[in-house]
Amino acid sequence: MVVDFVDFLIRSHALEEKYREDSIYGLTLVFEKLIVCTVLFMLSFLLGKLWEGVVFTVCFLMLRQTTGGFHAKSFPGCFIGSVAAVVLTFEVFVPLLAKHMVIFGLMLAISILCILFFAPVNHPDLMLTLEEQRKYRNWSRGILFLEIGAAGIGTILKMKWQQYILMAIIICAVFIVVAKLIRQEVRTDENKENRQSNS
Repeated sequence: MVVDFVDFLIRSHALEEKYREDSIYGLTLVFEKLIVCTVLFMLSFLLGKLWEGVVFTVCFLMLRQTTGGFHAKSFPGCFIGSVAAVVLTFEVFVPLLAKHMVIFGLMLAISILCILFFAPVNHPDLMLTLEEQRKYRNWSRGILFLEIGAAGIGTILKMKWQQYILMAIIICAVFIVVAKLIRQEVRTDENKENRQSNS
């Protein structure tokens, strides 16, 4: 479907042929994210936690875009992982950690430090240059502090949705740690070699 749409744009002279592959890749990513978000919101609704699902998904995706971390090798793997993350967050992690606030606080503190010191994880699909890594690092820190601030406001107002913001931060940190442990990361010098060989 994406390929047909891009080819239609090229035939209509709305897109140049040289941008075909990049457009297919970019639109495929957008389409996949729309599918994942739609399913996650529907799942949240079915679990009776639509608002919590929106908060968690938006905060998680915003932060994850800039921190990087473990990536599944295929869209089905990513899809299943996303669904599992939402179900476990709603039904296991938040209820469990809400009963053990000291552990919740400790995990959050470790997660914040993890993001501050290790984000972004330079995944092979991203192939970030040093300059891009600096930008991603700044963005990840900005979003992290924004989400912590929003969670703080939620706590002051005695709301419960802030727990889902904090869980989004913790899960992003877990993905960073997993990517580091399984070495799903490229170094900057490898980026340069790959980019030079492609040019």
